[in-house]
Amino acid sequence: MDEKSDSTRANRKPAFIWLIPCIVILWLIINSSSSLNSDVFGFLSLIETPEKTVEDFFTAIEAGELLEVEQYLHPSIPLHPVSNNGFIPENASIEILNIESDVSENIAVLNVMVEIYPEPLYEQNPDLVIVELERVDGKWLIYGLE
Repeated sequence: MDEKSDSTRANRKPAFIWLIPCIVILWLIINSSSSLNSDVFGFLSLIETPEKTVEDFFTAIEAGELLEVEQYLHPSIPLHPVSNNGFIPENASIEILNIESDVSENIAVLNVMVEIYPEPLYEQNPDLVIVELERVDGKWLIYGLE
């Protein structure tokens, strides 16, 4: 019996030999998509959070991509309040300084401190923007901006 178990052990490969190909495959998957490279760990960008939604929303506004901005808005919010009311000056740069969040299961309220250059008319810089979000079909959507 002792000889049989010794031969079985001799034929088994160490567990780390299987771990190496798994790590290589995971690395290839993560690095194959440029959208995943925006986070330090790549796979974190797949996680839908209210904070990520707000960051992506401000990035789209900064880039002037109004069609992309629309995907972060709740269907009850028309796009024109963001694009036509002078909320963000043309060719502005937006830096999020801080996000404080109060998140429940399907509702989130974020206090977002942003720095906008050039400064918008009638606004202080940095400015506190209160963003209200609702989870709709697993996706966080903005339904209020103050």
